[in-house]
Amino acid sequence: MSLTSLKNLSRFLRQGLKDILVFGNQLVAENGNVFSVDMFLIKYHLFLDPKFIKHVLIDHKDSYTREVFIESVIFEHALGKYSLFTSSDQIWKQDRIIANRLFNEIAVNNHIHSLTTTISKELDEWKSYAKENKPLNIHTAINIISMKSILTAAFADININQESSLTLMSGLSDFFAYNKSALYIMLFNKAFLLISPHHRKIRKRLWRLGDELVAKSLASESTENNIVRKLADEYHKQNTTKNMHERLRSEALSIFIGGQETTTSIMVRACVYFSLYPLILQKIREEVAAVIGDNQITQENFVKLNYTRAFVQEILRLHPPVFTIPRLALKDDNIGQYKVAKGDVVFIPNYQIHRMPEYWDNPEGFNPERFLGPHSERNKFCYLPFGAGERVCVGRHLAFAEMLVTITLIVQRYNLSLTMTSSLKHENLFLNRLNRDVMMMVQEREPGK
Repeated sequence: MSLTSLKNLSRFLRQGLKDILVFGNQLVAENGNVFSVDMFLIKYHLFLDPKFIKHVLIDHKDSYTREVFIESVIFEHALGKYSLFTSSDQIWKQDRIIANRLFNEIAVNNHIHSLTTTISKELDEWKSYAKENKPLNIHTAINIISMKSILTAAFADININQESSLTLMSGLSDFFAYNKSALYIMLFNKAFLLISPHHRKIRKRLWRLGDELVAKSLASESTENNIVRKLADEYHKQNTTKNMHERLRSEALSIFIGGQETTTSIMVRACVYFSLYPLILQKIREEVAAVIGDNQITQENFVKLNYTRAFVQEILRLHPPVFTIPRLALKDDNIGQYKVAKGDVVFIPNYQIHRMPEYWDNPEGFNPERFLGPHSERNKFCYLPFGAGERVCVGRHLAFAEMLVTITLIVQRYNLSLTMTSSLKHENLFLNRLNRDVMMMVQEREPGK
């Protein structure tokens, strides 16, 4: 290991494990928008230039793969080797086609009514907190909404043990925590996960949850919103039933976890921003009153919530759920005069890209209007909250629909305010989110006001 690599390793141990986002900000400030760092016997390239990003994710996508060391080890251990996060190209492409059919924009819009019913029912539970004037753990409350929404949209609205699932999701966050696992995984590969009692326990519970999702989905009579049944039918049709249960379990877990963790992280911030930005909240309420009024949310009026959509887009800009997009070079590549060698790792740090003054006016300010009007068009490779290319987040349309429906119903029914004891700190996870202890007071709104 070279002296430079040792110095970078030492800096990562001192700064990166403490706060990976601040560490990334420092690297970008020091090196610009295209640079490399030697560390852990690997060369890491950080690309913040739209031309370089397009080259990796679109133009030369076959020269790169998603299977990066840390990510593949952790996700494969947790979900199995057949999920959308970890499967080989052939299996991934087959399952991705089926997932695309279920989660494309048209299919998701057909779920607006059922999503509204599901979310409205869960928001009824908030009334008791308003009546008793007691604080609500907003992360837990939103996590329940996200969990029920993904069950409605992708798992035939089956019932699972809610308390066990929430406890498991909390433990899963620790499983993915950088400050507890990343260094050990980098140094010892899978050995750490295989010998760690905590990680083995979490995996055992995860797989039990996956088995429950598969069994109940296969037993359901519904096929329209049933990803497990659709996958199973396709496997039988193509005579690719080898390891079918393991494949179904891996995919069920990846969709269940991905479908609620990322949405929860954004919706928690949305609720916090209601409290921090009252003028923006008022604009959202005015739009909801004008577009929805006292009517039901429908496919027709749902698409007219332009300011509310911009509000979500701005949260995604400042706080993308996944703060970097990793790729592994499968062969030597040239981007102009810049060289990437086979085995090098490319990071596309969308958290930093979304805050660069070269691409955004007042990048640290919260301004939903930047996504409206004549200035809303920009290079799409400067805005990557869900990634880009063939591996763009398959559930992005469902996530947006769920967030817009949830925001609409909340602003119609409740006022939210942060408690004095709430601490707004982000957690150093693979997901960029606030801590799980954000408490808010809930007040019911009078109809029509």
